[in-house]
Amino acid sequence: MKNLILIVCLLFTIQAHTQVTFRVREVIISKLNKETKEFHIVQTSQPDNMTLMVFGNLFTVTNKAKSNYRIFDQPIKRTTYDYRENEWQCTDDENIRCRLALIRYNNGKTIIFITYSDILIAYEIENI
Repeated sequence: MKNLILIVCLLFTIQAHTQVTFRVREVIISKLNKETKEFHIVQTSQPDNMTLMVFGNLFTVTNKAKSNYRIFDQPIKRTTYDYRENEWQCTDDENIRCRLALIRYNNGKTIIFITYSDILIAYEIENI
């Protein structure tokens, strides 16, 4: 019985620290219009070699530069008729707070949003 409990704990530990990597199809950067309080797209790109990596509570975006986001709370989960969402509070490399949301739409799209008070970055990733 002790061995079974030890094996189960070991499997959960290994699974919790498994690295997962995704390719990015498109990046959309939006900026907040302070007058209308709405985000407006300022840049769209289809990067060649951008990846998103998740390892434990660390989320890393790698292209020419590397950006890290550290998740520090439990996810808020939402489900609607056309998507499922997990949202976390996190900090970036400069210790600035932001929100990270992973949304899986029923049509197959998966988008990861990084939201600051005045900037929103959306990464559409390949199907997972």
